[in-house]
Amino acid sequence: MSCNDSCTTCAQPPRWQRESHPDFDSVFSMLRQDGLLESDRDRPIIGVCNTWNEVVPGHLHLRDLAEQVKLGIRGVGGVGLEYGCVAPCDGFGNANAGYRYILPMRDNIADSVELMAEAHHFDGMVLLSSCDKSNPGVMMGLARVNRPAIFVGGGAGHNMCPSEILGTAMSMQCLAEALGISLPRTATTFATSPAHRHLSLQAGQQVVELVRRDIIPGDILTREAFENALRVNMAIGGSYNTFIHLPGVAYNAGVTITAEDFDRLSDSTPYLCHIGPNGPCRLGQLDQVGGIPAVMKVLAPLLHLDVMTVTGRTLGENLEQVEIPWDRLPHPDVLRPLDNPITPTGGLSLLKGNLAPQGAVIRSGGVLPSMLQFEGPARVFDSEYDAMAAVARRDYQAGEVLVIRNEGIVGGPGMPEQSCVGWTLDRQGMYDKVYLVTDGRYSGACHGPLVGLVTPEAVKGGPIAVVQSGDVIRIDVTQKRINVLLSDEEIQRRLATWQAPEPRVKRGFLARYVREVVPALEGGYLP
Repeated sequence: MSCNDSCTTCAQPPRWQRESHPDFDSVFSMLRQDGLLESDRDRPIIGVCNTWNEVVPGHLHLRDLAEQVKLGIRGVGGVGLEYGCVAPCDGFGNANAGYRYILPMRDNIADSVELMAEAHHFDGMVLLSSCDKSNPGVMMGLARVNRPAIFVGGGAGHNMCPSEILGTAMSMQCLAEALGISLPRTATTFATSPAHRHLSLQAGQQVVELVRRDIIPGDILTREAFENALRVNMAIGGSYNTFIHLPGVAYNAGVTITAEDFDRLSDSTPYLCHIGPNGPCRLGQLDQVGGIPAVMKVLAPLLHLDVMTVTGRTLGENLEQVEIPWDRLPHPDVLRPLDNPITPTGGLSLLKGNLAPQGAVIRSGGVLPSMLQFEGPARVFDSEYDAMAAVARRDYQAGEVLVIRNEGIVGGPGMPEQSCVGWTLDRQGMYDKVYLVTDGRYSGACHGPLVGLVTPEAVKGGPIAVVQSGDVIRIDVTQKRINVLLSDEEIQRRLATWQAPEPRVKRGFLARYVREVVPALEGGYLP
């Protein structure tokens, strides 16, 4: 049955037909073989990019959510065509060579989104994802393609995948809401609940409205929107890896976000939500008080409220409907008012000093007060495997700074996580006795005295390359400093005789990746 003449959605032929297909009859004849009807000829075609697969536990429910999205699209006069996209599971790569491929797959996902969207000229897109690299990957692709689009995150869960803590997966889902490219409450709603299925159906309906009104990501992903997301990130104490992913999304949107932007906004953004792994609360509890919209309601005096969102309304208009049940909080630290924060500055900190001239990152919201200042001798490891073996047999001392190098985005290659070393230290009860410092990175599920993303990395000649066991390292989180107690002259003397190690991978995708990738604290993307 075709739409009647008063149907506003189908009153005009979709843009991809009108502008890009002089031989539209041939194209539509192929779509008819997909099962489309003649009455679908003038309906907007929505590409439904689904990262569902049987490898990633956190993606198993995305097939059901995609069906809801397509129902929503069809119900308001559009046609949804679903396609698959690769997505990795970080857990498969932990502490083995597979982890070298996990972060680079983010850019491969973004490329896949672009290639399918441009090759098939979709009018709009809905992108479904749930996990650590697929979330920022599809967000980067959404920004790059720049046609009407909505991101549907997989939601929160009570089990490991999806999780109820602010790992990288949930941090990026929350920040998608903060950026305005997801419908409100999508991130914190329970993954397999009827409410989340309904949000997915709404996303399908709303993307057709975005096509009708020609609202594109470029209208939403502005400099002001990214500043809003950075403030939300600091208020909730998001993952270490947001320092890589937000600049990557911004680059694809034509916006420059730097580590200094994180640092600047952290100084003026209070830490409001003590959610795991930093604290005792869970995302389900945050959802009870209103989710990310409630966080943004508290932050409203610090936010740009006139930015556009995928609701078709501004952020300020969205927040008018939000009420916070202050008298019924499930935990006093799940959300604090602006004048009574957990700490007056954000839950992530950028450290600088002669060990990390361009910066390093610590999740300050999850560091014990006794570890905010620390000084001790270095014990240096040239690989994750050497460090893991030593820590497993407790071949280190309390009071030391364990340094893992050559695991950066080029040196790794691919910047594998050093999480297993951190988690082992935690299980051994050493989070109040030692620090771990690396040019690699950590899982968003990590917290504690863990400094990552040391930049420049070792293989690029950063000072971490010439630190020796026994050198004293001083870390001051409150002052945001990290230094090795050596003179500039001594560091330069050592660097003058230093030689970069041979690449660990010399062919294939990773060899190509390291030739082009930008430094991690610039976004770690392929330009």
